[in-house]
Amino acid sequence: MKMSKKYCQQCPVCNEFTDNLIIHVNSHFEKECFGNKSQVLRNESELPIVSENKVSTILKCKDKQSLILKNKNKASDEEQRQKALTIKKDLLLPQSIEDTLLVAQTVQEDFLLAQALQEEEKNDIPNKCDSDFLIALNLQNHEDTVHEKTTLEAESASIVSKNDFLLASELQSYENVANEKEDFKKLQAMYGMNSSSGFMKQFDAKVRKDVGKYITVSDYYKKKSDMLSSLMEGKDNLETSTKGIIDALKNQYMYGVVGVKTFKLCCNVTHFGISIADRGWGCGYRNIQMLISSLFENDQYKLKEIIPDIPSIPKIQALIEKAWSEGYDPTGKEQLDGKLQGTRKWIGTTEVCALLRSLKLKAQIVDFQKPNENLHVLMMEWICDYFQNGLKLPLYLQHQGHSRLCIGIEEHKNKECFLLLLDPSTNVKQMQSFISLQNQKSMIKHFRKSIKQLRQKEFQILYIDGAINLPKEIQESKYISSIRII
Repeated sequence: MKMSKKYCQQCPVCNEFTDNLIIHVNSHFEKECFGNKSQVLRNESELPIVSENKVSTILKCKDKQSLILKNKNKASDEEQRQKALTIKKDLLLPQSIEDTLLVAQTVQEDFLLAQALQEEEKNDIPNKCDSDFLIALNLQNHEDTVHEKTTLEAESASIVSKNDFLLASELQSYENVANEKEDFKKLQAMYGMNSSSGFMKQFDAKVRKDVGKYITVSDYYKKKSDMLSSLMEGKDNLETSTKGIIDALKNQYMYGVVGVKTFKLCCNVTHFGISIADRGWGCGYRNIQMLISSLFENDQYKLKEIIPDIPSIPKIQALIEKAWSEGYDPTGKEQLDGKLQGTRKWIGTTEVCALLRSLKLKAQIVDFQKPNENLHVLMMEWICDYFQNGLKLPLYLQHQGHSRLCIGIEEHKNKECFLLLLDPSTNVKQMQSFISLQNQKSMIKHFRKSIKQLRQKEFQILYIDGAINLPKEIQESKYISSIRII
């Protein structure tokens, strides 16, 4: 009589229902199956004992296997077969005692292997840390090496750049020095510093060129003889002089000049123009001759007791060198190498001042710089104030490259002021034509200069204000300074 399935349990091995599952399952292990053959165990002591808990475990494994197979139905038959085999291996269902022992041995070996790997990993941690530290150290050393190399390259590039800069600066310095030397040579040539010939040699060279064109050979020798005689006496031959200029101007103003409200003129002065012997460098010397001619007209200075005649240009050069030897203007002496005679060197305000002070005259220098919008308003005001107070000596007016003599001022009805200047570059024929009766109307226009025409950046004015009498004043006058008006 078959028992009801409700009170029976299904065998997980053969799927049969039995009322005593433990006995039924143990009956399956009385022999092991190897393929299609069966082998009977030698004795009953070798029979594996399957407890109730193991049976439950097997059932759960079987149920789990069924559930997994059920969820994989959607896959292909081949995939289901492969996965079923894999799951069966994973479940490790024991089919025999040797299989069970093999599973246990495999588990134990896996456990021992896992434990050995874990121990090896633990032992390997310090070695790994040391290895990582060494790697990091090598990387750091490599980075330091790269950094040092980069730094050295940068420093090398900087040194090269610095050397290039120094080389360029040095080359520029050499070039600047060369340019300065070239400019200095041009400046020396301009101011006659490099000349080996002076007044007489230039005169002789110019007159020789005129022989056969404008003069005869006999005229040449006569001119040369007169010049040598003048030089030996130390006085000018007056060939370039023009007298009566101040009187001619006064007459013109008395008859009336259009637009002029008032005027002021200096004392009498003789104009000296540049000759063929000093053309290009003699303006300073000619202005000294004009100043001395005006001083001769004033008895208070008693200059004729020292210089009886208007000195020639070579004589003026000798007088300036004499003033240097007496200690006047040591700075100017050094700049001109202490020599003027026999040269065509230009002279300026300080040389004129040194000469006049050596002649016991109170000569003063006033500097005017930085004009307001290129207009020397302060200088114009200063000159107007100078001529307002009584009869005055002419003013020596110096600017870059040229000098002239200021002999008076004009004030027009519109309150504009003009200077009246004598220019050494005007030759004797022009001056005589200006003071003739036929050209008196245009004469003043030639002398007149407005403030707008004075476009030079700097001006120096030299004026004479009395005589030097005391020994203390003589000693103090040897060092030349100026009054600067900005």
